Amino acid sequence: MVQGAWGVVPIYLTELTPPHARTILPSLFYQFGNLLASMNSTIQINIADHYHHNYGIALAAVASISAFCIISLVTFSIIKPNRTIRAYS
Repeated sequence: MVQGAWGVVPIYLTELTPPHARTILPSLFYQFGNLLASMNSTIQINIADHYHHNYGIALAAVASISAFCIISLVTFSIIKPNRTIRAYS
């Protein structure tokens, strides 16, 4: 379920990347995602502590922020609907 929802993001980022940088930028995005994920538990614990150990609010806040970031990326991207992506050789 999670891979079905989040698995398209690396593909989308690869398509946004210029052809001459397609080998380094997706890898850089992937490692940046790992950096953010490593801080995830600390952020959730701090949010839960603020709301009297209510981890439901913490999980909802982190998921909402992630969804907002992805929606913003898709909305303000340079790829337009019905655009054909050419294969680069």
